Amino acid sequence: MRTCLCLVSLAACTTGVDSATSDFRVLAVSPTNDATSVALDSPITLELSAPPAADFAVALTAGTGEPIPHALAIDGTTVTLTPSDRMWIATDYTIGVDAAMHAETGEVLGAPFASKFVTRDGAWHNIALQSQVALVMAAPLGAGAAPNLAALPDGTVFAGWEGGSALYDQKFTPATGWLPMPGALTISGGDPDAVDIAAAGPARAVAGHEKYVTRSSIEARTYNGSQWSAPTTVAPYNVGGTYYDQWLGGVAATDQTYALVFHRGSFSTDHFDLYASVHANNAWGAPIAVEQLVGTTSGSDIIADGKGGYVIAWSQRATDGTTAVWATTLSSSGVVGSPQKLDDGAGTVYSLSLARGGDTVWIAWMHQQGSIGMRVVAQPLGGSAHTIELDGYSFGGEWVQIAANARGALLVYTQYGGVFAALADGATWGSVVTVDATQPSGDAGRPAIALDDRGNATATWTRVPMNGRRTTMVARALRGQWSAAAQLDEGTGSTYVWTAGVDTAGRVTTAWTQSDTSGYKVWAAQLE
Repeated sequence: MRTCLCLVSLAACTTGVDSATSDFRVLAVSPTNDATSVALDSPITLELSAPPAADFAVALTAGTGEPIPHALAIDGTTVTLTPSDRMWIATDYTIGVDAAMHAETGEVLGAPFASKFVTRDGAWHNIALQSQVALVMAAPLGAGAAPNLAALPDGTVFAGWEGGSALYDQKFTPATGWLPMPGALTISGGDPDAVDIAAAGPARAVAGHEKYVTRSSIEARTYNGSQWSAPTTVAPYNVGGTYYDQWLGGVAATDQTYALVFHRGSFSTDHFDLYASVHANNAWGAPIAVEQLVGTTSGSDIIADGKGGYVIAWSQRATDGTTAVWATTLSSSGVVGSPQKLDDGAGTVYSLSLARGGDTVWIAWMHQQGSIGMRVVAQPLGGSAHTIELDGYSFGGEWVQIAANARGALLVYTQYGGVFAALADGATWGSVVTVDATQPSGDAGRPAIALDDRGNATATWTRVPMNGRRTTMVARALRGQWSAAAQLDEGTGSTYVWTAGVDTAGRVTTAWTQSDTSGYKVWAAQLE
């Protein structure tokens, strides 16, 4: 048996052997051509009409042509391919052999050979990350712990949440699974809230939270590959004797720095400004003013731009009642770029959302205009806006989320208790699809969504009936076709979905809380 490691394309397989005639050919292939639902660890073999030459090569590509590293073993007339990593979920694979490949005797294949197959979709597996006895009655919408997670391309997942006076953290890797128990850190002198996590690698992550005493300070922790640091106060609520109301907008991570954004102002005067801080050289910098605009900021978020810096987006309400959406850049050294106005007009902006695919940052929001007018907007930073005009307005109509890959984006929003989605291929948007029908007497909670590198989409959300249990729901779109919505939770208590992410292999992770009068649990589910 001969074995080699291959990473080839069909165009690279020329050997220079010249033969005018050939009985050398591929007799059989496994998985068979056009096979579907192929197991992720399925053997890949070719049966040839004669033993191949020692330099015989086979290309294995995924999706739109990404080469897949693999070992190649030759045993007589049988060629076996073993991918370096387990094959990806719900992915098109192509096996290819160049026409110039030849047998030991010199006969060439003569014509290129190709065969395609599709791997199976994933199956959901639920795990309770934490249980906590209720100190008070269960919170509305099944809230309580508000888990947040960051999923990395290699399959690592960081998760964090708060409970009572403690912060909790968990970590998943494909090799080890979830940790046996979540880490717990008791916060003295205040209660933590609104945990947000971002990661740049398995050994680089940041988590921000609010620490409430009589008002909220903004604190953050960093992860060094083995443990989380103690919290650092990035923005105290008491600055030189002046007391501020504050809340966290979001956190982000690059290979060299971390950053966060937060709002500082006064609830009594209904005025807030937006600030940022950058963590570099093992320390958080002083707060930086992001905007100096007239009016007050409301929603905000921050994301790494893929180039070492950050993009910040926020909504700004003017004194005349109009609301604008703004975006700017933040460098790793703390330099704020010139703000760009993306949207403006009467009414209120809801549910600002950021995502990055490749080097493109996408921004989505909902803008209510009047009592019945609503528009959903998705826009790549520096590109053209895509607008969906809606008639009518309801509580569920406030939610929109965006996810992205290098080739496009997924937009999911709710209205009248229904869930709706659209997919973009580059700058071209497809039609809006109903993922879950409207509920005349119910609502839908904020969606948590993911889009893998092959364009497979996942949406999870909370179905909120007028009466009865709140349920965690999920739907998948493979090749643009959405499945029927299905229940994902365990069937007890009331739930609320908070977050979702996906890795390169298509493994989706989502998290929710499930609560009743006895307490609550933090659940995670993974599609693998």
